[in-house]
Amino acid sequence: MNALETGNRIQQLRKSYGWTQKDLAQKLNVTDRAVSKWERGLNYPDMAMLEPLAKALGTTVAELLCIENVTDTEKVEAVTAVAAEETERLRKETRERATFGVVMTVLIFAALLMLGNQLIEREVYGLPLNLCNATLSLAGFHFGNYLWIWLKYRK
Repeated sequence: MNALETGNRIQQLRKSYGWTQKDLAQKLNVTDRAVSKWERGLNYPDMAMLEPLAKALGTTVAELLCIENVTDTEKVEAVTAVAAEETERLRKETRERATFGVVMTVLIFAALLMLGNQLIEREVYGLPLNLCNATLSLAGFHFGNYLWIWLKYRK
């Protein structure tokens, strides 16, 4: 069992109904891009999506995952492998988003520090400087959150 075989099976079943990727996506409340990724074998459908997907395509989860002719133990191992692969993909995606968040907040933090410096040099106090300081605090808060997420998912 692999993602490409599952993707081909999804595509074959979808086409047997005469549906476009968009049609299937609407039935499942997902994007057509998600269906496209499944069909190209880039990733499996989310575990919670397997049963509704199989039902929509008039098949079973075992047939959908191309594991209908294997023992129950092999089915459990196959589904466990799918879950592990999906978990790792989501971990990687979360880590990449957190990395982007850390970098962006560092840039925003630096820009706000320079802005605050310019305001003080030009003797602009009051509301503009208070807004700059408040936004700086918010950027620091977001930096901490993104950094925590990045550290949690760094492995």
